[in-house]
Amino acid sequence: MIGYGLRKYAEENEMTVARGVAYGTLSGYAVTLSEGMGYKRIVVITRFPEPEKQEALQAMLDGRNMMQEYRIQEMTFAQDGILIDFLDNPGTMKLLQAFVKWFFPLLKQYSATDATVCTGCRQPLANARADWYTINGVAMPLHETCALQMQREADTEQAQQETEAAGSYGKGFLGALLGGLLGALVWGTVLYFGYFAGVIGFLIGWLAEKGYGRLGGKTGKWKVWILIAAILIGVLAGTFGGYAATIAQAIHNGGISGCTAADIPKLFVAMLVEDAAVRTSVLGSVALGLLMAFLGTLGILSKAGKEGHGMRMKTMTSGAVRTKNHHFP
Repeated sequence: MIGYGLRKYAEENEMTVARGVAYGTLSGYAVTLSEGMGYKRIVVITRFPEPEKQEALQAMLDGRNMMQEYRIQEMTFAQDGILIDFLDNPGTMKLLQAFVKWFFPLLKQYSATDATVCTGCRQPLANARADWYTINGVAMPLHETCALQMQREADTEQAQQETEAAGSYGKGFLGALLGGLLGALVWGTVLYFGYFAGVIGFLIGWLAEKGYGRLGGKTGKWKVWILIAAILIGVLAGTFGGYAATIAQAIHNGGISGCTAADIPKLFVAMLVEDAAVRTSVLGSVALGLLMAFLGTLGILSKAGKEGHGMRMKTMTSGAVRTKNHHFP
């Protein structure tokens, strides 16, 4: 809901009040006005086609005391808009209006897109006033086809989140571990035959991530650490497996007498401790293996890390839609 001050301001600017918010255009920009306990909020739907201009505007704003000047307690630039929260106390409406008069010309100066551009496809709108939709309580101009597409994406994401919420880190760890060990089998085989391929490092990470999802792993902040642990275990296990196979071959050929397969772990440890050349070779294989594994799976780990952060307005991405799209009357 919006109070008397925002409602009056919205009506003076020919904005529409509906669904607990006021929406419309201010100085040509798509704007949603709302308020809550202790704050008043402006959300401007816009993009900066030239990223360097957005950076320049933000740098300029960072050099000012926005709290002192306009009682702004938070100002966030997102991919699809700008969120401004004002501390709500007596006199805030006057400061909000003064801010709009000062800030909106800056948006034009820094080439921010206005309300005549579709938020979805970034192409011109045939009828900007007729194409307004709400997403997460924020109104924005959209082509009907773009709104339908965003609705489908929202439905898909919501279904995915509901599925992932039912997962568990325990099952995910088991799946990642199994995937990492499967990759370790390939890693050890390659090492046994005297080869080294960085792509195997990527394979370990890929299998760990697939195993995590296949067994119902939960999306969250711990996912990336579980994958890192699985990759580490996979490389170590693969390295040990490669050297263990070499030792087993030596025992079978009589190169190491008086020992059986059960003695392989003990022999491996003894060689690490007593033979500097073997120790250097093993540590080198592990170090290089981990390096190649993490370089090869950097994209996977980065994606997993981002999944651990819920989508909020502060970090809005192209997938920021989480609720139903409602067409305004």
